[in-house]
Amino acid sequence: MALIYLLRHAHSVANGAGLLAGRAVGNPLSSIGEQQSRAIARALRDEKFAAIYISPLQRCRQPVAPYLEQERRRATKNMNFVEMDYGDWTGRSLADLRRESLWREIQRSPSSVKFPHGESFVGAERRIRRGLAEIETRHHGKKILVVTHGDIIKIAIQSALGSELDKFQRIVI
Repeated sequence: MALIYLLRHAHSVANGAGLLAGRAVGNPLSSIGEQQSRAIARALRDEKFAAIYISPLQRCRQPVAPYLEQERRRATKNMNFVEMDYGDWTGRSLADLRRESLWREIQRSPSSVKFPHGESFVGAERRIRRGLAEIETRHHGKKILVVTHGDIIKIAIQSALGSELDKFQRIVI
């Protein structure tokens, strides 16, 4: 079995502003995130990964850039680990979104939710499982790094634990 390290991207400008970034482009790391990136490079210095996969979004590429540079390595973009498509919710304030009735449904029963003009949690879970299965097939017995997003990591962990999708919100990243 592959040993898969799941790393959440560092602090981004949208995180600092309290926005749901989703798949929006142009969301670089904040100064806090840049410091975290250097810390990530130091923390991973002695780790030797057979492969490194990243969400194609900027906030996932940037945190591992110092590590990749020091190791003279490349990462492979993988759409199975891209952030959820929050559709019409993308770029909106989390404080405002918490007042939406859909927010309560997301907390109670995410398996029944599809974001307006976006992705469903069931669809996201399906692609994450597909990505993890591909890694296992391709890199059986090896150590792999996946740089992705909080909800994606929570769903991956929930899936690995064999738990139902509706319980993934209990996991904190």
